[in-house]
Amino acid sequence: MKKKFKNIAIVKKKGAAEVKKFLKKYVQESITTPTDFFYDTAFDYGDKDGQQPLLIIGQLPLVWKNYIKKNKQSTTLLKGKCVIHAGSKAELLFFGEIGKGGKLLVIKQLNKDLLKPFAVATLVDSLEQLSKPLESAEVESGNKEAAGDTGFELKALEESAKAVSEQPTATLVALSAVVNQLGQPLQNIKDTIVTDALIAEAKAGLQTIATHDVTVAIKALGQWLKEASNTTVEGAQAVIAPVESLQKELEALVEPLQSIAKNAAKLEQVQDPLQSENVAPISEDPIQNFLNQMNKSARSSGFSAAVEQAAKF
Repeated sequence: MKKKFKNIAIVKKKGAAEVKKFLKKYVQESITTPTDFFYDTAFDYGDKDGQQPLLIIGQLPLVWKNYIKKNKQSTTLLKGKCVIHAGSKAELLFFGEIGKGGKLLVIKQLNKDLLKPFAVATLVDSLEQLSKPLESAEVESGNKEAAGDTGFELKALEESAKAVSEQPTATLVALSAVVNQLGQPLQNIKDTIVTDALIAEAKAGLQTIATHDVTVAIKALGQWLKEASNTTVEGAQAVIAPVESLQKELEALVEPLQSIAKNAAKLEQVQDPLQSENVAPISEDPIQNFLNQMNKSARSSGFSAAVEQAAKF
């Protein structure tokens, strides 16, 4: 696969469907000598496909080694050694060395979204197992799954939920603060007295909205929930429920954030009405506009006390 997908740009250009098509042909020949591999079930293909699984087998070019090094803490990535046993449905045995993606839910997603129906991948516990006959490896794997520890699977689900929720939770905290601070003053901009302080707050809010992309967070949680919904482990719903709640809280922010972004952008075109020489009537209330104009004039005419008194009525 080295020549076919030698760098990230090529993979993004060809897309997830082309990767799957190539793998279908690639696994038709057995590889019994352990060889390099890595997968990432949340590889970013860009606008064309978004986040989809990627599997690269064989000698890894430097660009992929750098990618693995950069993402080795990701819960969706695993790098190690593998063998392929070709057949009507190829068997891929993976031994992980680097990454946190050697989990049951992750390998299930790889099988479901990338390898099905022409191949199936299985994780093994040691490098020696890659050299054993396929039948022996299958028996060991089958016995392990048959005697599977439900508690271990639940723990893996909990770890996965914690990892996928970390960034969206930070996004929720940051964007909720923006809504709480700017939601009311920017709800109806024509009735808002624009000040330099409000303009500065709006500019900071826009930067926060751009930094914490709510749609990306919602999509990441949605993909995890889709995969997690297939698990039958006891107690799974208690782990899934908080992730569902987090997604709904983020979805509730979309509309107010859109309104804030739209109106905050307009503020940069407006000066503080108490500072500007050319006052734009922000309010439709003629009395308020009059008092604003009087307040501006008072600073140069000495009528400040009179204007302040009038403003109290």
